[in-house]
Amino acid sequence: QYAYRCTYKDGKMVGQAVKCAGTKGTVFRIEGLLNGQRIRRRAAAANDQYNEALRILTSYCIHVASRGIGLICRKVGGPPDIDTTSCQSTLEVIKHCLGPTAASDAIPISRQEEWLADDRTKVKASVSGYCSSGSR
Repeated sequence: QYAYRCTYKDGKMVGQAVKCAGTKGTVFRIEGLLNGQRIRRRAAAANDQYNEALRILTSYCIHVASRGIGLICRKVGGPPDIDTTSCQSTLEVIKHCLGPTAASDAIPISRQEEWLADDRTKVKASVSGYCSSGSR
């Protein structure tokens, strides 16, 4: 099997995908993520940019955890700063990314509703996740 490498700019693929050697899974190599953004202008150093990228990725890790997606983030050649590939649940991802206190404070929520709309069509909605007081 082959992996494919391609470049995206402004949400569109630039050029063609090129076959290359790779491992199972999807790898994103992100360069210049915060360039031109308000966040970029506030960031004083490359480390500040990286920390902002980690903050964004932490939120994304928690968001996709219920789908069984694990993510790793590291600087080239360094150890992983975030690695949720071994986490089995959203609560484990919260514990790994935000710490045991945040995980113990997390309260599961789940709600499902059904109703008839004005045109007599059945509408279903559901929500599930975790919330906390954020007091710590």
